[in-house]
Amino acid sequence: MDAFEEGLRALGFRQLRVRFHNEVARVEVEPEAMARALELRETMVKLGRKLGFTFVALDLAGFTSGSLNQLIGIRPAPARPSNQALGISRAVITPSILRSFSTCASATSPSMSMML
Repeated sequence: MDAFEEGLRALGFRQLRVRFHNEVARVEVEPEAMARALELRETMVKLGRKLGFTFVALDLAGFTSGSLNQLIGIRPAPARPSNQALGISRAVITPSILRSFSTCASATSPSMSMML
């Protein structure tokens, strides 16, 4: 992260943050600097890939101190509908059902029973 941020500072960005999301580097710059970020898009992507990222994304919300708090639950997450509201019932797999499946799988494919 430090190397990416240092590289972006060398390109003239001052207020910035790079957030990592697996293979995605999400770049936050001040809204006033977004036009410059788009001008330097290819250079920024090359820098990100050099540092091991598959994707480099520009966060259109811009630099926001504390934006990572959304991911760690400091702000409440939006409500999601319950399984019942979606019409989804729970599936319960009992040991006897699992044994039955295992017996059927081994009869049809020996390699399948090894996976179970």
